[in-house]
Amino acid sequence: MKGYYGEITIGEPPQPFNVVFDTGSSDLWVIAEECITETACHNHRRYIASSSETLVPSGNSFQIQYGSGAVAGDIGYDTVTLSGMQLRNQTFAMASTVSEQFALVPFDGILGLGFSSISTSGEQTPIQNMIANNLLDEPLFAIYATEQGGEIDFGAIDQSRLQGGEVVYSPVIEKGYWTIEMEQFGINNVAVGDSRRVVVDTGTSLIVAPVADAEAIHDLIPGAVAIGDSTYTIPCSLKTSDIEVQFTISGNTFKLKASDFILRPIDTKKEMCQSGISALDFNQNVPTWVFGDVFFRKYYTIFDIGRSRVGFALGEPGK
Repeated sequence: MKGYYGEITIGEPPQPFNVVFDTGSSDLWVIAEECITETACHNHRRYIASSSETLVPSGNSFQIQYGSGAVAGDIGYDTVTLSGMQLRNQTFAMASTVSEQFALVPFDGILGLGFSSISTSGEQTPIQNMIANNLLDEPLFAIYATEQGGEIDFGAIDQSRLQGGEVVYSPVIEKGYWTIEMEQFGINNVAVGDSRRVVVDTGTSLIVAPVADAEAIHDLIPGAVAIGDSTYTIPCSLKTSDIEVQFTISGNTFKLKASDFILRPIDTKKEMCQSGISALDFNQNVPTWVFGDVFFRKYYTIFDIGRSRVGFALGEPGK
């Protein structure tokens, strides 16, 4: 798992941790001091239960499976501080078992911002805690992302991050993940497909398309090559071309230029670059895309809990 992360603290006195802000899950966990044998526990900050005066153990266990690995441990309640807010008696998990996929990541845990229906613990999520205790001016949060970093705004929209123009909203059609409807997608004004679901997921680094859709898109890009089942490469020389991928949502077209979705070189000669659109059948029953960081670096994204909708606006380019 990759994503944008920031610092929170847990406990009193506070213990700092870097966590990914993940709209694709709903639980909060950090690595615990009991995690000593797992490779993934090394080089990470670990929560020390005995050091917190406010920890209340629940007696319940926790296990969650991500696309990139699994985590397990014990559930407790403690004070969580982030963005100037104190979330008292917040449910969180102290992870004593962590998959090796997390070994080299620069964060110590994950803070889920999805809907409560996908919470593994079944208890109050961090965002529910914020709303229940009137810590937000408005029941929403927003993501601004660049290649260098980003920010998450709780309770307000940062107008300075918008390039101009209106925010386009799309209703959430399935609570759990932040799932919206896409009417059409295409490339260079050629429609490739229509009527797809989109999961808007800050815990995913790329844009993920159903296998057939990813193939159809890359078939229209000269020189694009599939590597394995999920990854595509594109000639780096096309990064300055006028190739453009388009997504139609709520009657509005959102565009990604070649430089937005043709990523880093994968070879020393810098001839082939990674495509920012990968292939995976996320949902076997309904064709579903996942919009990850590649999309957020172009569009400021608003997650409006109160009105159950997602908003997109062209983001101010990173300085």
